[in-house]
Amino acid sequence: MTHDESEYKNPNKFSPERFLTTEATKDSRDIIFGFGRRRCPGIALANSSLMTLFAQLLAVYDVQPERDQNGVPIIPAAEFITGFTA
Repeated sequence: MTHDESEYKNPNKFSPERFLTTEATKDSRDIIFGFGRRRCPGIALANSSLMTLFAQLLAVYDVQPERDQNGVPIIPAAEFITGFTA
């Protein structure tokens, strides 16, 4: 469902920019939580729990890169590593 060529241009390519358009696209939660009568009854709880979690994380933690001895931020290299969760 997430690789429908009629819905997504070049669906096998990782391209998050495709969702920055103003065109109406399918809501990915429809695919994740199911459709119609078989839709997960916990969708509201899941959405609320995630919103609360992210709000608490942003309120409590200062999310910044690690710094070296001179105070310069250490930006890790963005490289793809194969593995179980790749």
